[in-house]
Amino acid sequence: MNKSFTFDLPIADPEPDLFKSAENNGAIVAGFVLFFPNYSTFQEKPRFYIEDLFVRGCYKRRGFGKMLLSAVAVLAAKIGYERVEWVVLNWNVNAIRL
Repeated sequence: MNKSFTFDLPIADPEPDLFKSAENNGAIVAGFVLFFPNYSTFQEKPRFYIEDLFVRGCYKRRGFGKMLLSAVAVLAAKIGYERVEWVVLNWNVNAIRL
């Protein structure tokens, strides 16, 4: 899923050249979510498992994490998966808040 967003407020990105997308008109990459399909033998249903969610520091607390999670949930619903699972460690306060 490839979406671009334009924000009214400027975001001070200290490394925009390092994270420019060569394929999307030079858009700046703010983060990513790494997920894959797996199968619950208990529920006997396919689902997505989120392995990692990363948002670059200068883009945190601006809604990017929620956008990434929402994109996975929308895709799951579109293909008929009933569950998206994401496990975080108990010390990862930012992920727990998200």
